[in-house]
Amino acid sequence: MLPRRVSEHSAKPLFAVLTLWLASTGHGTAGQEAVLQSALARNTEGLELLRKGDLGKAAEEFRNALKLDPTFADAHLNLGLVLLQSGSTDAAIGEFQVAIRLQPKDAEAHLNLGKALRRKEDWVGALREYEAVLEYQPNSAEAHRGRGIALQQTGETEGAIRELRRAVELAPRSAQIHNDLGVALAVEGNRAEAIKEFHQGLALDRSLCSTYNNLVAALQEQGDVQQGIEQLRKAVECEPRNAEAHYSLGIALSAKGDLDGAVSQLRESIRLNPEDSRPHYNLGRALAKKGNGAEASAEFKRFQDLKRAEQTRTAKTRFNAGLAYAANGNLEAAIRDFQKALAYNPDFPEAHFAMGLAEEQRGNIENAITEYRSALKSNPSYVQVHNRLGMLLLKRQAMEEAQKEFWSAVEIDPKNATAHYNLGTLMAVRGQMDRAIAEFETAVRLMPDYADAYYALGLAFKQEGKVQSAEEAFRSAQRLDPRFKLPVN
Repeated sequence: MLPRRVSEHSAKPLFAVLTLWLASTGHGTAGQEAVLQSALARNTEGLELLRKGDLGKAAEEFRNALKLDPTFADAHLNLGLVLLQSGSTDAAIGEFQVAIRLQPKDAEAHLNLGKALRRKEDWVGALREYEAVLEYQPNSAEAHRGRGIALQQTGETEGAIRELRRAVELAPRSAQIHNDLGVALAVEGNRAEAIKEFHQGLALDRSLCSTYNNLVAALQEQGDVQQGIEQLRKAVECEPRNAEAHYSLGIALSAKGDLDGAVSQLRESIRLNPEDSRPHYNLGRALAKKGNGAEASAEFKRFQDLKRAEQTRTAKTRFNAGLAYAANGNLEAAIRDFQKALAYNPDFPEAHFAMGLAEEQRGNIENAITEYRSALKSNPSYVQVHNRLGMLLLKRQAMEEAQKEFWSAVEIDPKNATAHYNLGTLMAVRGQMDRAIAEFETAVRLMPDYADAYYALGLAFKQEGKVQSAEEAFRSAQRLDPRFKLPVN
């Protein structure tokens, strides 16, 4: 996609654009005007190079424009577009964010930041950007499309379909949007309407190869194998290096009984994408039917190895999505993603811990304790979980269980100041002040800026009648954190 600024700058005389720019930036001297005119010229040259497909030189010109004026929002946007096309997604995100800081209402910058965040599978961030676009441009088909895709990825299929239908209304001749709507409808189970959308997309653009695969999947689910095979052959012809197309054709041929054709297509799928577990499994099945037991066994073993790796990756993706939701205060969505992560990988202590924290924030203490215990089953040396579980048990007056958790934390990591502080707190509650003081002293020795531990130490000293030591500890706490007040005698 070429930058929006192409038409904007070419439509206006250079002097007129420059005059508006100077007025908006407050620049006005002849020297400043010359610098800005040069920056604008560099940006225009970059756009021309981008039209010709020379991404490297285009990026160089946009950077030259920004050297002359770092506040040139258009140049940041255009550089971001080049970086995104070049595959430098993180760098592109940085440029789009700068462009938005300079021009917060720039819908095009928000739109492209949303696209970049989609590439990073940051669905929460992408939704935020598409919503910003729609605030300024309610009839942006691309923003409705992007929002629909992001909603689908977060499991909100109904909302995704609603957004994609609106995108089709706004851009009825977009083959890609028809395809995206078809995918969402297929996920919902509405195969008949999905097939209609896929056919509509192909009628508009027969070079949109992914639509063939999506159409075939819907046809096969309806039991129309023969038409599916015909469409799959078109898909392979459209995109010979598409591993998914070869895989789907292999499955269809196997179902029809053409084992030789199936083996050929599945082997090609593996050659193009050796890390996909599915063709290995189905190749194993086809080889077994042909009587090639040894080869089939090797393919099944490879399938199992790859499947475990895929599940681990998927679990991490859902886990990270959950963390993003939790950071934005959406605990319900966070827990949903943590649960999905654990469905893919039940032995995932970080996901159990994160879900426990979310449940604790929601006030579901029993659920939190259950998740913390599950985390410790997966990783008995998880100090943070021992500490957190111990605190909940302490609040429930389960002293022996809490002490066991705090002792475990200290034994696993003797230099963990929080563990010593928690153990000291429990000892103080149980009236064992000497042991409490020892733990608090260890905590402040390990973490000299631990204000809470100094204050707790002061309280313990005061309880023991050690006034001078208590005052010193209180003053240390107050020095580190003025919110701590000296207790009144």
